[in-house]
Amino acid sequence: MTITILIGFIVGKFLPFQNVYWILLTIVVIMRPGYGLTKERSYNRIFGTILGGLLAFGIVSVVQNHVILSIFSIICMLLGISFAQANYKISATFVTMYVVFIYGILVPNVVEVIQFRILDSLVGAILAFLANQFLWPAWEFINTPIHIENSIRANRTYLREIADFYNKKGEVPTSYRLARKNVFIEIGNLMTSFQRMMQEPKSKQKTLPIVNKLVVLNHSLLSALASLSTYIQAHQTTSASESFNYIIKTILLNLDHSISILRNETIITDTFFDKEDVTLQFEEMKRKNFTRLATDEELDKETRQAKMQEAQMVIEQLIWMSNLAEKILKITKDLKATNPD
Repeated sequence: MTITILIGFIVGKFLPFQNVYWILLTIVVIMRPGYGLTKERSYNRIFGTILGGLLAFGIVSVVQNHVILSIFSIICMLLGISFAQANYKISATFVTMYVVFIYGILVPNVVEVIQFRILDSLVGAILAFLANQFLWPAWEFINTPIHIENSIRANRTYLREIADFYNKKGEVPTSYRLARKNVFIEIGNLMTSFQRMMQEPKSKQKTLPIVNKLVVLNHSLLSALASLSTYIQAHQTTSASESFNYIIKTILLNLDHSISILRNETIITDTFFDKEDVTLQFEEMKRKNFTRLATDEELDKETRQAKMQEAQMVIEQLIWMSNLAEKILKITKDLKATNPD
């Protein structure tokens, strides 16, 4: 930004611009860390400046009363400030109208003011756009693997907290709530990073399809975790079986391996779980749960049905999460093979 402001100052001094500081203000207001946002704000600034200049010129051409122009300028100033965060295009329109109204009161030749206002904004917007593309740009394909790793790590931590709560029962611990809060934040960061990547030039949208798959998979895993979490908190669940803990370990290990791949760490292949063994654990878990519930004479019909519903729901969620974790590991390998750096 400093270099861009310096270039804008030099351009304003060497070319016959009326107010050089308009160029500098445009650069400061428009420039953002991301390419897409800077491009959008450049467009909004140019559009708002041209539209505001035309509207204000039409009003000044008809209304010559300084009191009325003062009232219009105050209204436009307030509206420009109000829309600064909500809609920058509208904000730029009203701010430009405010500037033109003020100059319409102070100077007779308001057409020249509008001309320089539009020209200065155009130069500032172009400089900001070019600087964000060529002066050490922060393309999203560089940062996206970091967000992917953080989201996988957050999902892993949340799953571990859910498994601990399912095993121990009791009150929901603070660590559980923090893990849930953090995973939503990290998934949001990942989705925002993906949206920024989609706004960048096609040549910079490296690994976009693969990143899209990982965004969907991480979000799906979070949905499965949230569903299981809500169920075990809202219902009085039974004790966790060995098969349940075994399957949780396989899911956690797949997520750990995905993180290791993203961090370029060595993976010990002996620690991989056999898929057939995991499938057998699912079948064993289902068989034991339904057999135990069917033969338990102390349970009435309604309680037995609720327990069977719990067993079926937990098993289905575990199967889904296990498949998602395997897919995340596979797509992570593809991402690293496509973009090793």
